[in-house]
Amino acid sequence: MDDKIKNMEKDFFFSGFTVVKTLKDTGSKRIDQIYYTPRQTICMLKTYYGRNLSDVYIRLKSVRQENLAAVYDVLFWDGNTYVIEECIDGVTLAERLEHEGVFSEAEVIRITKMLCSALEVLHSQTPPLIHRDIKPGNVMLREDGTVKLIDFDTVRSHKEEASKDTIAMGTREYASPEHYGYGQTGAASDIYSMGVMMHELLTGKLLTEHKASYKGKLLPVIKRCIQVDAKKRFASVKELETALESCQKPWGFLMQDKKMFLYGGILLAAVFLGILYWQGTRETWPDLYKAYEEEESPFLLLENQRVDKGLKKLLGTKYSYVKECLQIIDTDVEYWDGDYFMKGAVPGLYSFMEASVLLSDDGEIACSFLEDDVCNYYASDERYYEQPNGNMMEWMLSFENKTIQFHQDPWEEGTGEISGTYLQEEPPGSLVLIKNENGGYEVEGRVSRGMYSGDIEGELERINPQQFLYRTGDEETGAKLKLLVYKDRVYAQTIQGVPGGLNVSFDGTYKKQ
Repeated sequence: MDDKIKNMEKDFFFSGFTVVKTLKDTGSKRIDQIYYTPRQTICMLKTYYGRNLSDVYIRLKSVRQENLAAVYDVLFWDGNTYVIEECIDGVTLAERLEHEGVFSEAEVIRITKMLCSALEVLHSQTPPLIHRDIKPGNVMLREDGTVKLIDFDTVRSHKEEASKDTIAMGTREYASPEHYGYGQTGAASDIYSMGVMMHELLTGKLLTEHKASYKGKLLPVIKRCIQVDAKKRFASVKELETALESCQKPWGFLMQDKKMFLYGGILLAAVFLGILYWQGTRETWPDLYKAYEEEESPFLLLENQRVDKGLKKLLGTKYSYVKECLQIIDTDVEYWDGDYFMKGAVPGLYSFMEASVLLSDDGEIACSFLEDDVCNYYASDERYYEQPNGNMMEWMLSFENKTIQFHQDPWEEGTGEISGTYLQEEPPGSLVLIKNENGGYEVEGRVSRGMYSGDIEGELERINPQQFLYRTGDEETGAKLKLLVYKDRVYAQTIQGVPGGLNVSFDGTYKKQ
C-alpha cells in the first residue's frame, strides 16, 4: 500500500470521530471517550502505543456476539494501534466485588454461562482466538444483569504447530501454567482463568498454589477448571457451560458425588423427568394480548424462551445484530388481529441501526432490520411473505431510499412478470403496471377514499428488481409513491402527496388479477 493510500486511510479514520474526554493514559495505552459519527453515538477509542495489534483487532471487527464488546474500526499508523469499540455502561465485576461483596452461586453461574457463550464464539474462529486475560476487571456488568467481555489487547491466534507462546501475556494471578512456558495458550487457558475468576467472585480471594478455599456446590467445576494439566480441564467452554447448567438443577448435587448418584439412580430418573416436564411448561408462547393490555415491557416478550429460540432460528447469524438494534424499544407498540408489533433502535442522535419484530398469537415471527442501506425482511411462515403485517410494511416503506429485501426465494431479474392489473378491495383502488418498449415500467392508478378520489399516470423509477418509485414534480413540491412488488401483490406507501399529484393516499395492498 503506497503512502498516498495510507494517508487517505488515516485521514478517513480520524475524521470519523470527535474526542469527548480522555479516561485513561498510562503511557502504553490511552482510552478516550469519543462521539463516533458513523454510528451517531458515544464509543471508546483505545490507543496502544508502540504495538501492532491490527491483525487480531481486524479479525475481532467481524465478530459479533451479545456478550463481547463490539469492535467497529481499526487502524495501525505510525507504530501505534487505534481501535474504536462499543461503549458499555456499567461497572466491572471487580468494582462490583469491591463495593458490594461476594457474588451468590446463582449469580456466578449466570455470569459464567454468558462468558462461555462469548468465548465459544472466539474459540470457534479459524484459527481460534484466545483471550488470555479473563479476570473480574475485564468483564463489564450492565444494569440489566448482562455482561460483556472487554480488553482484547492480549488476544492471540492459537497455532496448532506452536509448542508455547512467544511472549507471556495476561494478569499473573489469573494466568494458566501455559502462560509461563508450560505449553501454548489455547481454549483450556481461558477455561483456567474462568475457574480462578469464579473462585474470586464467590470468596473474594484468589487461589493459593492452584488450590481453592471455596467449599460450595460449584467446587467440582472450579477444581476441574484449574487443573495444572490442561488436558484434565474441561475440553471446551461448551462443556464447562453444560457442567454449570447441571449445578442449576435441583438434582445437580447428586452428580458431584458418585456414591450418592449410584444410590439415588431411581430417584434421579424420576426427578429428571419431572424437571423436563416443568421446563416444558415454562416454554410457553406468551399471551400477546395480555402483554399489550397490561402494557408489559416488550423486552419481557423478547426474553421469553420460545420467542428467543424462534428469533435465533429465523435470523441465524443476524440474531446478535438485531438484538443490538433493539437496545431501546418504542413504547408505542401495536396489537391487532393476533399480531404484536414492536420497533426499536440503537440510541443516537440519528439512528442507522433499527429493527422491528412481529409476534403472532399462533407462534410465528417476522423481523425486519436495516443493515448497509438494505431493509431486510425475514418471516417464519409463508403467509407473512404473501401478506406482511401492515405495521411492519409501513415501517419498511418509511425508509424511502432503502432497498427492501425479502429473504425467501430470492428475487432475481427476470424471475417473474410484474406487468398487470392489481386491485385493492378496501378502500377501492387499482394499479396497472405496464412494461414499455424500453424495458422500463409505467403505472396507471386510481383510488377512492370516501368522497375523494385520485389518479396517477407516469413512469416508474426502478430502485431494484422488487422496488419502484413514482414521482411527480420536484423534491419540494412534487409527490412520491413507493411500490414493492412481491409475487402477486403490490405494497404501496405514499411518501409525499400534494394537490395535483398524490392528493389521495394510495397506501395499501393490491392483489394481481
